[in-house]
Amino acid sequence: KETPNTSDNEYAGDIIARAVSRRSMMRAAAVVTVAAAAGTAALTGPNAPQAEAAALAGHGHKPPHKPAPSGARGLRFSPVAPNKDDKVTIPDGYSQNVVIRWGEPIL
Repeated sequence: KETPNTSDNEYAGDIIARAVSRRSMMRAAAVVTVAAAAGTAALTGPNAPQAEAAALAGHGHKPPHKPAPSGARGLRFSPVAPNKDDKVTIPDGYSQNVVIRWGEPIL
């Protein structure tokens, strides 16, 4: 049920509906979609990884690497076993402190 408008003013939705038709909104959405797809295709292209590696070659840069697999060599702690505890669980030998509490004013 609509809330009655007790003023002499029109509903905002009625004003917007007159100014912007559904057809014009669909047309605008289609244009934005096509432009976004074209821009993405132009930026990434089919040979983007090879082009990036070629551009970086000889400049002291390494080409991008793949993400480290699970259990990476850089980790220096034993992972915490999966659990359903209602608390923060950290690895043995580590500690944690609250940085900011939920709802605490910032300023």
